[in-house]
Amino acid sequence: MAQALVVPLLAKGQLDPNQLLAVVGSETTASLRRTELPEGVHVVAAADSLAVDVWRAPLQLLAVKPQQLDVVAQASASVQGQPLLISVLAGVPPIDCNGCSRGIAVCGLCRIHPRWWELA
Repeated sequence: MAQALVVPLLAKGQLDPNQLLAVVGSETTASLRRTELPEGVHVVAAADSLAVDVWRAPLQLLAVKPQQLDVVAQASASVQGQPLLISVLAGVPPIDCNGCSRGIAVCGLCRIHPRWWELA
């Protein structure tokens, strides 16, 4: 989902690939994404020491499977400042300024519901 949102922005020049850090689940996935994404995009596995840098970014896109959220919450302990978190998590309750039940603390949030028409 994150790739589907980011790639068009890169293609249109609306996002600088050198300012993008993507964290994926495994080194195998990271290697594959490096070949698929434009040159300059930094892709690292969650176990990589650079993965923590994503929590220092002023804008964060969270698009993981719900079963991965506990691991993400542990890693998010290093959030700095007041980032804007864009969440495209299916099946996860909305996150607010106080954080969510999984412990991800954010101050600004834009939540995208993949089946928004069912919310009415």
